[in-house]
Amino acid sequence: MRPYAEVLSEFAESLKFEDIPRKVVEKAKDHVIDTLGICLACTKHKYLQIVVDVVKGWGGKAESTILGFGDKVPCANAALANGAMAHAVDYDDTHLESIAHLSAPIVPTAIAVGEAQESSGKEILTAIIAGYEIMARIGNAVSGQFHKKGFHSTSICGTFATSIVAGKLIGLNSTQMANAMGICGSLASGLLEFLTDGSWVKPIHAGWAAHAGIVAAQMAKKGLTGPHTVLEGRFGLYNTHVGIENFKKNKLIEGLGEVWETLRISIKPYPSCHFTHSSMDAALTIKRKYGIDPNDILEIICLVPQVCLGIVCEPIDKKLNPQTDYDAKFSIPFTVATILLKGQAGLDEFNEKAIQDPEILSLARKVKCEVYPDCEFPGVSYIPGWVKIVMKDGKIYEEKVRFNRGSPENPLSADELASKFFANTATVLSKERAKKIIDAVREIEKLKSIKELTALCTIK
Repeated sequence: MRPYAEVLSEFAESLKFEDIPRKVVEKAKDHVIDTLGICLACTKHKYLQIVVDVVKGWGGKAESTILGFGDKVPCANAALANGAMAHAVDYDDTHLESIAHLSAPIVPTAIAVGEAQESSGKEILTAIIAGYEIMARIGNAVSGQFHKKGFHSTSICGTFATSIVAGKLIGLNSTQMANAMGICGSLASGLLEFLTDGSWVKPIHAGWAAHAGIVAAQMAKKGLTGPHTVLEGRFGLYNTHVGIENFKKNKLIEGLGEVWETLRISIKPYPSCHFTHSSMDAALTIKRKYGIDPNDILEIICLVPQVCLGIVCEPIDKKLNPQTDYDAKFSIPFTVATILLKGQAGLDEFNEKAIQDPEILSLARKVKCEVYPDCEFPGVSYIPGWVKIVMKDGKIYEEKVRFNRGSPENPLSADELASKFFANTATVLSKERAKKIIDAVREIEKLKSIKELTALCTIK
């Protein structure tokens, strides 16, 4: 068997826009729109400003735009800032089988490199889809295993994928792309330890994956080599990070160019960890269906997949007392209490004031998390959830959600996607400008230069 990096690289090099089914193209546009909206929503985020200040301080050639801000910096540095922006509020899409955020590293990479190369919209969208397909498969091959070991699959898998995205746009051949992937074995990183204290480092994972992939592609173009067995080799990714016995090679390479993982990416309706969403969906359905008064609740039981427990349910004292917005976004007790009390969960429900709301914290203490028996997740493109609410008068209301909102099986409508974009950009852009961005992405294949789009994404 030839090295898998070579197989994936050959797919990426040969992929042409005309080869991609129309429904895949349109789905990818949805994710570009969603990502740009999130980036623009984060321009005033205090921690994101730190990243932007550092990147601007490096100086260098004015190649690519820091979205929203308008500053031009070297493309790898712009991708770092924009990738962090795309992941800053945990509102970005997720490929649930691989448990990885695909757009946060991939879209900023394509836009930054494409701007430096003066690539067309068609070239950029083709590179994005190649990146989606490869990143999803690298994660699918060991679904759930990175998280079990404490690694963040977004940053681990994202680095390999962004090297392909960048490589395709700068004209690497398949051998050079395989070298770039080999180089990425020494650059891919990302630990889940931020869960311990809610620190803000997680968004850097997406930005650094974008930056590292571009650096790897640039080095490969100059002739630097990397091991083509970087994924399956004796000291490759799967052996060192999760154990080769967990590697399912059919998930990595079968169906390339025929089965499109792009169609299996979920768009978030809530700015919190995707592992909380099905519980939030179920709780909201109970609230709306039965009109329950949160003050009359005795106990809330949330059944969640085993792999999710350590991320959004444990340790329970941390989940009941979030110290930061990131703590709150990774807490089923907090998110379920919020949706029951507020009837919604947008960016405002996770601000500094909201995470200290005594009413929410009091209701969160009534939440218990248990393992969802015989659960299908991980390994599928959705997350089942099951919520039981016990009232003080003894009544019990329960709701099972198999397909979380925003999943491929229960997608957001075009209007819901547009509403999310307008809400995310409302404080920084006029609705007229926001609509121009949506229209530009909807016809991105007609753009002769991506600079037409980045110009619209600058706050004036």
